[in-house]
Amino acid sequence: ASSIKGKLVNLVVGEDLSLKGSYINGEKVDIDVAKKIIIESVRNRNREEHSSSGFNVGVSVTWAGGVTPNIGISGDRSIK
Repeated sequence: ASSIKGKLVNLVVGEDLSLKGSYINGEKVDIDVAKKIIIESVRNRNREEHSSSGFNVGVSVTWAGGVTPNIGISGDRSIK
């Protein structure tokens, strides 16, 4: 992808003009193409990857004096 900015933009192409994901901005834009113009919009694509994990250990003590161990493991992974 490319970007062209200016007050006056003048493009003269002797063959085909192919614009893929390009941006042209100006107060006046003139395009002179000898054959054909091909314009293709490109969508932005982002890939996100997340992962997390956890580990915990605990002990519970009851009023009667009993002890109960607790162990936990967790994990998660997502890709967008």
